[in-house]
Amino acid sequence: MKPHWPKVQQWQRDDSMLLADMIDSLLGNPVERPKYESLLADDRPAPRPKEKPFDLLAKEPKAGGPNVSLIAINKVMDILGDTDESIKPLMMHTAFKESKYGNDPNTFNFKRIEEGTVGHGGIFQVTDKAVKNIINDARPRIKEDLKLLKKQGIDPAKAIEEGELRKFLEVPLNSAAMARMHYKLFNEPLPKKEDVKAYYTNRYAPQTKAK
Repeated sequence: MKPHWPKVQQWQRDDSMLLADMIDSLLGNPVERPKYESLLADDRPAPRPKEKPFDLLAKEPKAGGPNVSLIAINKVMDILGDTDESIKPLMMHTAFKESKYGNDPNTFNFKRIEEGTVGHGGIFQVTDKAVKNIINDARPRIKEDLKLLKKQGIDPAKAIEEGELRKFLEVPLNSAAMARMHYKLFNEPLPKKEDVKAYYTNRYAPQTKAK
């Protein structure tokens, strides 16, 4: 007498295949696309588009926000080999004061005002004048840092030659790099956390603005 096996329902086969797929996924094995369709397939919500990682957003023109600003700062620090912990609070304060981390509606709207210009240098509002001061600085340590940046595709001199400095500075990573280089023009030690506001006011706010 043949044994009587209970009939396997479709949902049981589906669940078994799903479990096998989950195990394969955990083990790093390729998961084949199921050859069956759920009865509710048409009712499923559309998949959410994948968000860009913040390290890519730091290279996205006109991207902004505290997270993007911080990622851009960290990347610049890595490129230049910065280890001074004073840099990060100083740079984050600069990004906030200059453009609210790029969230100010006029961050990328260039215009001339009586005091100089606004909307000119991305998150850190670095002016053409400030960038040219960096490029024209003859000190070896500044030249060496510019070479390190250039190896990573951050080339302000090329942007000026091609007349694309405005677009160059709209990229958070580039704007952060030029802001950091501006602070490097000063030989004095970086400020302690409690002195960041005064240092920014004296060394960045008035001296990066073009007339």
